[in-house]
Amino acid sequence: MKHLNKILLFVFAVAIFGCNDDDINDLSAIDAITAPSNVGAIFDVTQDNSGLVTIIPQAENVASFRVLFGDMMDEIPTEFELNETIEHIYSEGVFTVTITAVSLNGLTTTITEELNVTFKSPENLVVTVTQDVVNPRMISVSGVADFATVMEVYFGDVDPETPTMALPGEVVNHTYESAGEYTIRVIAKSAGAASTAYTEVVIVPDAADPIAFPIDFESFTINYAFGNFGNAFSTVIDNPDASGINTSDKVGQLIKSAGAEDWAGSLLTMGEPIDFSSKKLFYVKVWSPKVGAVVKFKVENKDDNTIGHEVDAITTVTNEWEELVFDFSDINLSETYQNVVLFFDFGNAVPYIKRS
Repeated sequence: MKHLNKILLFVFAVAIFGCNDDDINDLSAIDAITAPSNVGAIFDVTQDNSGLVTIIPQAENVASFRVLFGDMMDEIPTEFELNETIEHIYSEGVFTVTITAVSLNGLTTTITEELNVTFKSPENLVVTVTQDVVNPRMISVSGVADFATVMEVYFGDVDPETPTMALPGEVVNHTYESAGEYTIRVIAKSAGAASTAYTEVVIVPDAADPIAFPIDFESFTINYAFGNFGNAFSTVIDNPDASGINTSDKVGQLIKSAGAEDWAGSLLTMGEPIDFSSKKLFYVKVWSPKVGAVVKFKVENKDDNTIGHEVDAITTVTNEWEELVFDFSDINLSETYQNVVLFFDFGNAVPYIKRS
């Protein structure tokens, strides 16, 4: 038992005297290190609207840094070694960046710096406005610009107007309901509040071309100005039943509302008198909700409606297109005729819809 005690004492003595003077000096040197001083930071904001910011912290007596970037709630500090590159992506705005410098012995010094991230306005904005050759009421707009992320397009025919959003280079189309002078405005936006605007005036002309045969209602420049009488109402509409023998985009529609006369109808004035010298047959595609409706086709003198000639045809199908033929072989060729008059469901005052 005494022998064991001697061994333990010997080992204990070795443990105590195994520490040399150099180790003691190192520990003393660490304890003598003060907290970091002269702590600061430089912010290098990339000028490409990417939001990339390089943070360059500076301090004396520092071994590492802890950074709060300041752009999120409940943020946990990120640790960085000395001389390690610190990068972060910001949105546009003002942020408080918190930098804690940590010394070798764990002492800290904390500072806050304000970072203002401002994106550049889009530059070199180029807008292309194209007016359709066939339909001058249809406009195509596109825009491109450096630093732009989105385009807002205003067509100027609604107040207030919700802009049409487009990517840079994307084409957006718009059709104006009526003729007029409109200011198109394109706003190029970057990732932040910065923007660049462009305006251009477009003139949408009235449909003024004269009517000529064949009448198909497809032209956007012909003035299909119906003259209505007897409480009938005719307009050009999109074909609601593009099928069978009529798959056209547009048709003329006549509506006889309640209270319409049994002789109610509509007329179109041709650009010049109708030439009956060699052709005397008219072919009209019609869509009727009833069988047995009388369709009266009449031509009149432009200035005297008592001078005219009329031919009747009867509908034979319902709710589908059919072609009716009107024979004007016995028309008086000594007179001139320029008005084309249509009576649908002639002799019946019941509300009625007819398309042709």
